[in-house]
Amino acid sequence: MKIIQSFAQFDNGSPRAFGDKEKNLLGFYSFLLSYLTLNKYYGKIRMYCNQAAQDALIKYIPYDEVNIVENRNTEQFWSYYKVDIMKSMRTDFIHVDTDVFIFADLFSEFINNEEYDIIVQNHIPKDINYVKGYVDMFRELVVQHNIIDPDKYDGRCNSCGIIGMRHKHKKPYIEICEIMRKGFIDAETKDNWFIGMASEELAFYLAELKNGWKSYDILPYNDVLKYTEKGAGNYHNYTHMYLDSKFQPRYVKAIRMKTLHEFSNAIKYIERYEKEVMKNTEILKDIL
Repeated sequence: MKIIQSFAQFDNGSPRAFGDKEKNLLGFYSFLLSYLTLNKYYGKIRMYCNQAAQDALIKYIPYDEVNIVENRNTEQFWSYYKVDIMKSMRTDFIHVDTDVFIFADLFSEFINNEEYDIIVQNHIPKDINYVKGYVDMFRELVVQHNIIDPDKYDGRCNSCGIIGMRHKHKKPYIEICEIMRKGFIDAETKDNWFIGMASEELAFYLAELKNGWKSYDILPYNDVLKYTEKGAGNYHNYTHMYLDSKFQPRYVKAIRMKTLHEFSNAIKYIERYEKEVMKNTEILKDIL
């Protein structure tokens, strides 16, 4: 089982901090803590990134292996690099977003139990699923390609801060991703966030429904309903820095302090980055 991460840097930087040069620099801290927590429990972690990401950021993180894969996608498909990387996998894998921190061994139950087909962060309830309208909006495409019976869709989605699967399930998932991607292009869809979530996370849920896969959820659905995703994360020693929170100085400061407290060897990575990259920035003062 491979534990992997991925990141493609666009001309404007990270998709969550486009256009803000200094804010983009703060992504380092979540990347570092994410890697360190994964490495603590699972050893070797592989990063896939484009050369721009390697030069600007990834070289400052002590990844055990870095594979350079250039990005074929425009900013419209900002999340699809992740799908492309999963498409290239030749074994069972778990992909972890670089703004996810784990503080316990959360994957071994899935890794060691062949009863489970896939692993996800959690299932998103219908009432907070931003892309639940996709099946109706693209009903003709969904029916034509036999993605799912629209009348059997329950309005839910997968939240894929964590996404993984047995290798045998990769092909049917990627097929749905590619159908949805082409559908967005043909329809000239403009909502980048809708595209990003639907063509990765909703596609995974539709593949799960269609194929009857058994999912291992890091955050159990009933806990999400009871506590919200954030509350369930706190309960299960799991943190996902949603949206642009990982670029907000008050949260970055907390991430930095947590990293230094939990990982004694992290100071050399932080000092190097702050000396070589952050030293002449105003924003550094806000996180020290």
